[in-house]
Amino acid sequence: MVKEISIGIIGIQGAISEHLFSMRKALQEKNILGKAFVIRDKKEINEIDALILPGGESTTISRILYESGFYDAILKRLKDNDLPIMGTCAGCVILSSETADTKNDVKLLSAMNMRVNRNAFGDQTH
Repeated sequence: MVKEISIGIIGIQGAISEHLFSMRKALQEKNILGKAFVIRDKKEINEIDALILPGGESTTISRILYESGFYDAILKRLKDNDLPIMGTCAGCVILSSETADTKNDVKLLSAMNMRVNRNAFGDQTH
C-alpha cells in the first residue's frame, strides 16, 4: 500500500495560493500520490508529512504563528525531527537561527543554522 503524501502550507499571510498551485502541480507532474492544502488550524500540523512557510511579512507571520499556537506545534515536530519544512522569503527568515537586524521582532524557529538579512529593500510599503 502506497502512502499518500500530505503537504501543508501555512495559511496566515503571503504567497499561499502560489505555493498551493506549485505543490499540486509538482505532485501531478511527478505522478506522486499526495495532496497539498492550506493549514489554518494548529491541530493540522500533526496531520502533515511536510510543511511550507510562504513568503509575506516576517513580523506579521511570526506574531500570528506564536499567538495562534502554530509556533509551538511546529517547533515540537521539528525537535522530534519528523517534519520536513521549507520557507520562502519571510518563511526562510522565520526558519533561520539569527537575523542581522537589531529590531528582534521576529520569533525564529531556528530550524536552519543561518543568519539572514531582513528587509533589504525596505518595508512592505516600499
